[in-house]
Amino acid sequence: MINAAADRTRAADAAQELQRQGARLLTTLGTIPTLTALEVIQIPVVYCKVGALDATGLGRPGGPSVGRGPAAGSSAGNPHN
Repeated sequence: MINAAADRTRAADAAQELQRQGARLLTTLGTIPTLTALEVIQIPVVYCKVGALDATGLGRPGGPSVGRGPAAGSSAGNPHN
């Protein structure tokens, strides 16, 4: 586990390092780490506690993730897949 503490650079570095180490799936917690990971890696991302799903584009059908969770809940399977 790596805590990026809402720091975009640290989140990007952590996501890229985990992918380099062979991770096949990344789980993120929070809006900034989730959006950052989706920008810099090519492995699936399961996320939770992301705010403003529609405003970030994560709430739309066919969005960029394999899982999603409501802003105050835990992750659940994406019903759109």
